[in-house]
Amino acid sequence: MNNDFKQVWVAVKVERGYICDARVYESAKSAKRTERRWRSRINPDYDETAVIESQLISSSVDL
Repeated sequence: MNNDFKQVWVAVKVERGYICDARVYESAKSAKRTERRWRSRINPDYDETAVIESQLISSSVDL
């Protein structure tokens, strides 16, 4: 079995307590750009944005 890990960043937007958008990026710079754009348009009293670092795991089984 072969496991490959790929580093990704997820931009998340929460409106009124509900996740309304989440986008996966290969670079932190792109995810932060989206997060900044969202943050400029949200109501900071009720809404939030964030960038989360994560890993995608792809596995293949040799038969």
